[in-house]
Amino acid sequence: DTAGLKKFVQRAAKRFPKNTLVQGLAQNVFDYLDAVGNPRMPGDSIPELVLHDDFGGNFSTFSLKGRYVYIDIWATFCDECIKNEELVRKAKQMFPPGKFEAVSIAIDDQKEDWLKIIKANGYTWPQLIDEKMWQGKAFKILRFNAIPYNFLIGPDGRLIAKNIKKDSVIAVIQQVMK
Repeated sequence: DTAGLKKFVQRAAKRFPKNTLVQGLAQNVFDYLDAVGNPRMPGDSIPELVLHDDFGGNFSTFSLKGRYVYIDIWATFCDECIKNEELVRKAKQMFPPGKFEAVSIAIDDQKEDWLKIIKANGYTWPQLIDEKMWQGKAFKILRFNAIPYNFLIGPDGRLIAKNIKKDSVIAVIQQVMK
């Protein structure tokens, strides 16, 4: 009952206007409800997302404009997510690098575990992390409601498809890249 939650939090925020903890909680709840209630839809332009990569630098999704981009959302504590990374590896091998790129974004506060998994599994495509998880930029910009989750972005920066079923990912990418 998102409407009920919103009313409850609004009342609490109004009742305790000077309490920074209550105000911070209210802002987090409103941000979450906004992201979940207004999901990205096919045809939407995807804003730039800049996150830390596994090399210690910053990576911008805008650096991939002009290519089809498959964004895979995962976390170290999600076994199904880690299995999906093999699907990303397969897509990277199948599609030409000048036309296709994959990016994996971990919604995770366990940076050391994230780095260990990347190294142990030999992931060679861009690996990003949002340590703020559900309060982070990735969630607020991409607006997903679960992990694992994925997005397919066109060369023009517009969303083509999202939350593609695991057994359909390769076929969907092949279809749009014809």
